[in-house]
Formats: sequence, structure tokens, C-alpha cells
Amino acid sequence: VPTIFGSSVDGTKIHAQGAAECTRVIPHDYIIMSRLPGVPLDSVWDNMSLAERKQVVDQVAEVFARLRSIQLSAIGNFVRGPNGRPIVGPMMEGSSDGEDEGEGRRRGPFPSWSAFVVTNIKQEIKYMLQSENKFVETTAYLLRIETLINTIESGDLERRFGSGSTKMDTLPEGVEQSISFLHGDFESRNMLVVGTKIVGLLDFEFAGGFPSEQEWCAGFEWLMARAEDPFDEGEQEKLRNMSDDQRELLEYFLRILKDKYGLQPYGKDHQEYKVVLYHLQVNIAPWWLRDTSREDWTEKQTQSMKTAADSLDRALKYLRC
Repeated sequence: VPTIFGSSVDGTKIHAQGAAECTRVIPHDYIIMSRLPGVPLDSVWDNMSLAERKQVVDQVAEVFARLRSIQLSAIGNFVRGPNGRPIVGPMMEGSSDGEDEGEGRRRGPFPSWSAFVVTNIKQEIKYMLQSENKFVETTAYLLRIETLINTIESGDLERRFGSGSTKMDTLPEGVEQSISFLHGDFESRNMLVVGTKIVGLLDFEFAGGFPSEQEWCAGFEWLMARAEDPFDEGEQEKLRNMSDDQRELLEYFLRILKDKYGLQPYGKDHQEYKVVLYHLQVNIAPWWLRDTSREDWTEKQTQSMKTAADSLDRALKYLRC
């Protein structure tokens, strides 16, 4: 984990780490650390004034930009390397290509964006087909999804949509890397504050090297800055219904990232196809429906399946598949 808080966390150290013996039902790795000062940001956020929130957002933007500037050569989660230092290794979950169910199955690390995305899509197809008739709405699009895979593997998709740089052309080089450090859960519950000062960032469990769009699509819900599915009307309605304070804070955050750090969010004005592709993967075999028999779905769950299928169809059309 990079040093990004300076003197605010001096004295914090790891006391012990390793793997627990299999004396419990689920063996697990552990890290014993000094306790950081402060309280979770989400526990005090609602009681902060707009001015105080902006003070916090200034720091959030800096932390995010510094993480974004760390270039990595492969895609995957961090693991302990031969010399004890972290390296990019296999994915912790959900990245088998389905060709081999043994220990040697492909889980990364992945050398490129296309290899990573294709493997994830293949995994979602596997979930879809293994679930018998649970995902009939999205199974109907299987041939189109396979066409999409071919366009990604051939490089046609990036040639078709990827003319825009991942860095703003008018800003300094090296601001953001195509594969960079991703926290994995960049939400207010994992940020510790003392007053309005951020003093710690927690929960690096799923940290690693990932494509730049991943953090935007998976985090930032607390700032209403998450790159939502453009074809999910419910998510878009939530954005349209932001309060004035929420909108002002969001615009302030994005302005700092752009003007001070040369970063911009992924979405309508910046490589939207990667946002569409991220949400498309989720909608192939919706994870929130996998553990429930279709016969036991509630009306809300049934509707969410229809929404996912509609979004998948529209995403494939957008990607010309």
C-alpha cells in the first residue's frame, strides 16, 4: 500500500501477518496492525456542512489521484511476492475462463485490458449457462455476446470506440495510467477522519492493478460520482434526483480532479464504451439472482431481471453487436 497520508499515520505498523491454521471451518489470512485514529467518514458525513464536506473532498481527490498515478504492468489482485513484497497476481474471485476447473484455471494476472474483459465475460456466460433456465431473458443474446467477444479479442472494439485518450490531451503526461492501482472499495465507510482531515484508508482486500475505468464503475456512490449503467433507467433517475448540495459537491469534486490532477470520470464525455461494457458484464447473469430459484423470485427480482436483459440488449446495440 503506498504512503499517501504522510505524517498523519506515522507510528502505524504491521505487527504480524500470515495464514491461519485450518482449525476453523474457513481458514483465512490475517494482518494484525496498530489501530488507526479517527472514525469512518460515513458515520459523520451527514452532520458536516457543505464547506466541511468540500474540505474532505479536496483530500479524497488527492488520494485518488495519487493512487491513479501508480503504473502497474498487469491486471490482478495483489499477492505476496517471492521477496515478501506485494506483486500483481491472480484475481481473488470470479475470473476463471471456464476451460479448466482445476487449480490451474486462468485467473490472471492478465497482460492486457482485452484479456481481462474477455475472461470476465466468459465467466458470466458460464454462470448463465450453468443456471439452466434461470436467465432465459439474457440467454437469448448469447450469439451477440460471442460476437462481442470476437470484436474485443481482435481489437476491433477499441479501434471503433477508443480514439479518445485515457488522459486529457491538454494536460500533463503521466497523470493516469491505463493499468493502475485500484483500491477496490473506494467508499466513505473505508475512509477514517479526525474532524475534516482524512487520516486513513481501510480495506485493501481487493486492491490490485486494474483498468482505470474499474474504480469509477465500482465506487464513488457516496459522492454520486459512480459511472452508472446508462441504460438502467432506475440508476439514471437517481442521478437526476440529486439534491442541490449533492450536485454542487459532485461538480466540485470533478472540477478538482480535472483542473488539479488531470483526471476525468468515465462516462458520456470520456470512453463511455468502457462503462457500457462494465455494466454489460454484470447483466449477463445478475449476481443478485444467482442464489435464488426463479420460482421463488419476488416481483421486484423478476423486474430486475427484465431490467438487466433490456440493459444488455441496449448495450450490445450500442457496441454494434
